[in-house]
Amino acid sequence: DQQGRTFIVEMQIEWQESFKQRLLFGAAQAYVNQLERGEIYEHLNPVYGLGIINDASDKSEDWYHHYSMVKVNKPSEKIIKGLPLIFVELPKCPIKTYEEKKLRVLWLRFLRELG
Repeated sequence: DQQGRTFIVEMQIEWQESFKQRLLFGAAQAYVNQLERGEIYEHLNPVYGLGIINDASDKSEDWYHHYSMVKVNKPSEKIIKGLPLIFVELPKCPIKTYEEKKLRVLWLRFLRELG
């Protein structure tokens, strides 16, 4: 985008355990490919991995899953920025109004018809 951020979008119909690894792999490749040998790391821009799936990964009610690299014993205090992954499970995504349903259909149509 105009701020130099990269967005990797993966879509899948059915849940597979490899989906998380595939998105991480693609986002990590985009992150690494920003620099040539000898360039400084401060030039790196964030790469966001977005996984949209029309299935459920587990039995929880959570539909939005945001992953970051964190310090294990203090996850809320120490985050390494630059490579967040977000997964959205469409069947669990709450729709409360007609406008929300219309917006979801428009987004899905947009994603399907990107070319």
